[in-house]
Amino acid sequence: MSRGTLSSDKTASVLDAIELMTQKESGASIFTSLGRLVGIFTEREVFKIGNLLKPVTGHVICQF
Repeated sequence: MSRGTLSSDKTASVLDAIELMTQKESGASIFTSLGRLVGIFTEREVFKIGNLLKPVTGHVICQF
């Protein structure tokens, strides 16, 4: 089953992308500029960001 492709303008923030992916239950979003693909943001990047923030905040972002 295809849910369609999520896309955001390249000026969207990381938080905007995460919120959109959460709302639409998607694992990825593409970023465009003038209708052309300029980047892909996936769940993997969310976890990378979480791991970078952990030492700064002292909070565990995601634990398995």
